[in-house]
Amino acid sequence: MKLGRVLQNIGLTPNEAQTYLALLGVGEANLKEVADRAGLPRTSVYTPIKSLIKKGLVEFYVRGGRKYYVASSPKKLLALSKGGVEMIEENLDALNKISNQNETKPRIRFFEGVEGIKLIFNEILQEKRDFLAVTCIEDMEAIAAEPFREFITKRVGQNLKLRLLANRSSASELLKKKDAKDLRITRFLPKGYNFDTANYVFGDKVAILSLKQKPAVAVLIEDPAIAKTHRMYFDLIWNMASST
Repeated sequence: MKLGRVLQNIGLTPNEAQTYLALLGVGEANLKEVADRAGLPRTSVYTPIKSLIKKGLVEFYVRGGRKYYVASSPKKLLALSKGGVEMIEENLDALNKISNQNETKPRIRFFEGVEGIKLIFNEILQEKRDFLAVTCIEDMEAIAAEPFREFITKRVGQNLKLRLLANRSSASELLKKKDAKDLRITRFLPKGYNFDTANYVFGDKVAILSLKQKPAVAVLIEDPAIAKTHRMYFDLIWNMASST
């Protein structure tokens, strides 16, 4: 059975199925590029894109004032329709093959502003694994205080544990007092080491947020070797950091 028909059988419209498969193959694209890849008029792509975003099958970020769209993992299709789980499982390898056709290259995505930060947080939660962070708490709270608090609440709700490296400050010391409650272990960087970024290492991904930019900008890199290297960097600093 063709993959487009498989997706339609679990509830996607023909245009939604065509758009999702096009995005899955290209990795990321603006609206015109999606339309070209899907072989659809641009006016026929906007509605399915909006619908796929609502269904959690497509995400977007803003770069240079333009929206770029990214297909979510085919695994998310499993939650779309209980009746279609078996069908998706049977075709998951074929869908992943489309998604990983450029797997020799790291997958890189760019984000801007508070909405971009929220997308990064959502990506971490979707990974559903414990993770590492190096974060300037003051800058994060100044830029995205509410999303940051919501992220902590959702993370704790998912029982995701965190090792955090932070600049020593009143904000980070206050955060540390809540470590046990928030499933976190916080250590402070050695004196003289300060930074203005937030860095997250989770699964095979590394997110780097430049918090001093206006708007804030972030890059998300998906590559097992790069993630492994950043974990080693983290552990080196962790062993030098203070727990009190």
